Amino acid sequence: MRFQVAKRDLEDALGVVTPSLESTSGTALTTHYVFRRSGTNDDDYGVDAITLSGNIFSSCPVKAKVLDPGKKGVFTIEGKRLKQWLQHVDDAALTFELNDAVVCATAPKGSQTFQSLSPDSRYDWRETLKEAKVIATLPANRLATALGYSARFASTKEQAKPELCICEIKEGVLYSTDKKAVTLIRVAGMEESNLRIHASDVKGFTAFLGECGTGDVEILEHDRMLVLRRGDGAVFGESRFVGKFPGVTLSMDDVDQHVLTMSKPELLAAIGFLKSGAANEDNRLRMVPSKDGGVVLSMMSQTGTRTELSVLSGEMVSAKDAPKVPGAGFNMDHLGLSKVLGAWKEDDVAFGINVKGDRGYVRFVTELSGDKYLTIMAWLQ
Repeated sequence: MRFQVAKRDLEDALGVVTPSLESTSGTALTTHYVFRRSGTNDDDYGVDAITLSGNIFSSCPVKAKVLDPGKKGVFTIEGKRLKQWLQHVDDAALTFELNDAVVCATAPKGSQTFQSLSPDSRYDWRETLKEAKVIATLPANRLATALGYSARFASTKEQAKPELCICEIKEGVLYSTDKKAVTLIRVAGMEESNLRIHASDVKGFTAFLGECGTGDVEILEHDRMLVLRRGDGAVFGESRFVGKFPGVTLSMDDVDQHVLTMSKPELLAAIGFLKSGAANEDNRLRMVPSKDGGVVLSMMSQTGTRTELSVLSGEMVSAKDAPKVPGAGFNMDHLGLSKVLGAWKEDDVAFGINVKGDRGYVRFVTELSGDKYLTIMAWLQ
């Protein structure tokens, strides 16, 4: 096989598939870019760039001209070597040609040879894609926002609870949890989806979605895989994770007993101040709403004393007959709170405070890219 491609077009395609490259260096096939001839005759011959690592995979059409289809329509080049070569050639037309197990890459300044490996059947998912069902079509940036936020709250304890290390959609709601907090995102248009992505792989999916710009992306689902596909045919997918998200019964539309509104900039500044002296092993932030409308925040310091700040202005509105917030306040996980604040767009943050006996929880509700986001954090003891 021999084809010609502009350097920039090749780099664009590699940018799409690099997130599912295991590493750019090594002799394993998972460290190589795979180039495979597509089409069936001279009228529609093309080239796809392909990568696969573990459970994730991707492919992208390359804007190339096939000069000779050859007998063997596939070859590979080690990622590190191809990237290094591209850094040192001019922005011009490049030619790649396979001879036996050697690939000759030619640029205006000269040629370089690379060793090629032989991809196996795992690198060809075209037939499975034909069987997959298009579940939804969404703006890529909206799906990227939802996945990125959800993954923040998924567990990382793979050995203990692998079913908590995923982000999964049930009845149009995307769930994730680390047992300290649970996040629900109502993703409009995904009501028929059973999307399930391992949280550690979300970064690759959002990188692919970032390559889609402001365009739409199709979500395809199969018993064995989940695939995102953009308009030019580029895909990014993952083998279906076996473990399922645990059954939960939560409403996104509950009414909070108390709503405490606080300034996000002031809140962030106060948390930063308290964290500077906080004990490393203690992630509890105590919140005590005061009678004058302010809020007292405190953390246990490294020296064993409690550091307090009462400079925050706040406003709390309570429902009629709502149980009182304990006079001593309640503890929150400041690490989880920081995750919420990192995505919060408004200048004010609304804490939905709910009391159940001597325990309780806080709900954060916001809207991002037209979808409803809910994060629930239980009080810490």
